[in-house]
Amino acid sequence: MSAIDEPRLLHVDDDPAVLDLTAAFLDRELDWPVTTVTETSVDAALERLSVGAFDCIVSDYDMPEMDGLAFFDALRDRDVDAPFILYTGKGSEEIASQALNAGVTGYFQKGGPEQQRRLANRVGQAIEESRTQTVADRYSTVMEALGYPIYVVDETGHFEFVNEPFAELTGYDVSTIVGSKPGLIKTDAAVERASDELGSILSSEGPSISRFEVDIVPKEGEPIRCRDHMAALPYDGECFEGSVGILRDVSTERRRARELERRTRAMDEAPIGITMSDPSKPDTPLTYVNDRFVEMTGYDRETLLGRNLRFLRASDAADDSVAELRAAVDAGESVTTTLRTQRRDGEAFRTRVSRTPLRDEDGDVTRWVGFHERQTRR
Repeated sequence: MSAIDEPRLLHVDDDPAVLDLTAAFLDRELDWPVTTVTETSVDAALERLSVGAFDCIVSDYDMPEMDGLAFFDALRDRDVDAPFILYTGKGSEEIASQALNAGVTGYFQKGGPEQQRRLANRVGQAIEESRTQTVADRYSTVMEALGYPIYVVDETGHFEFVNEPFAELTGYDVSTIVGSKPGLIKTDAAVERASDELGSILSSEGPSISRFEVDIVPKEGEPIRCRDHMAALPYDGECFEGSVGILRDVSTERRRARELERRTRAMDEAPIGITMSDPSKPDTPLTYVNDRFVEMTGYDRETLLGRNLRFLRASDAADDSVAELRAAVDAGESVTTTLRTQRRDGEAFRTRVSRTPLRDEDGDVTRWVGFHERQTRR
């Protein structure tokens, strides 16, 4: 435990000599530094606790204002849940029974070095347990707050933790999932795939994180395609502790990709020329041209992409049509006009041009889509 994480101990006893002796002994016995704060009255201790937290509290039993168990009750009434150890000179089986039934962390009678050593051991354990629980609570809060489904599988292959988004994805209650095996929400093939990926992570040559796609089988409905980001929980030596993972539903992403592919194919095969330009780049260059546009202009795709459409304009293009097009673009409005276009071989022809802006959620133009149709001479 580093100095930055140095724990704080509050010791309450109406005998200053006991406080000094115990602080010195704890300083020698504990494996890491601890800041010990002492108070000779319960009232002063409660005041101290109102302005700062402690990792452990040690208290005498027989004190003037109230006894140690009443002090313990007062702490719980104030939602102070730090480990609480009774260290008393007037012990009895009755007091010990009351203390343990009340929920104190430990009960020791004052005595020589052996009793002090037992106290030091219990204080060390209590602080470690408290710190571990605090870290676990923080991680749990973070994992619950994240919008993605998160899971922890223990070393025996059972779910140890899942957050609410995970439960919502699968359709099962958290209580149903925790303690069950992944087969509850996966096919045998998917379970085997995850096992193979985990084996790769644990191998000496494997990655620290494995990313792969898996079908999650919810309680109701069709399987949901997800991307699993899985890693092994930190562990020492050969003692594997389990795995943790984050799921991301990619089924919508897949549907959008298929729809985009369908639309792109339709654009590629359209009987009129279609272009896209990017206004966020200097001179609004072409970023897409379909096959028909390549055929119309006589230029190959590599020559067209990255250039502004104006280079295709014939020298005898009507000024009013050019002005109309420029005004609409400046205003971010759709426009349809007729322009003279010149092919690579020098042939000029009339083109009906329609340009339409595509906007993002903020209303900013992200793309200009152009439709170009060659006009036949009448």
